[in-house]
Amino acid sequence: MDKYKVLISGKNPDYFLKKVISNKINIYDICKNYNELIIVVDKDGFKKLNKLKTSYKIEDANTTAIEICPTTEDYNK
Repeated sequence: MDKYKVLISGKNPDYFLKKVISNKINIYDICKNYNELIIVVDKDGFKKLNKLKTSYKIEDANTTAIEICPTTEDYNK
C-alpha cells in the first residue's frame, strides 16, 4: 500500500486536521509544528485531500528535501 507524507501549512492546521478526520481519511502518522502539520495518508486519502476546498497549502512532503519531524530513533542517537 502506497503512503504519502503530506505537508499542510496555514493559519490553524488543527482545524484542518478536524476537517480531514470528519471526511474519514485514514491517517497513519501525525507531526505538528506551529503553522505546519505533516500527516501520512494512503493513496485514497491523498486523492480526497486534493479534492478538498481549502485555503491551506497542501503539498507532497516526499518531494521536499527537508526532514521536518525527526523520528524517535533520531532522539535515541
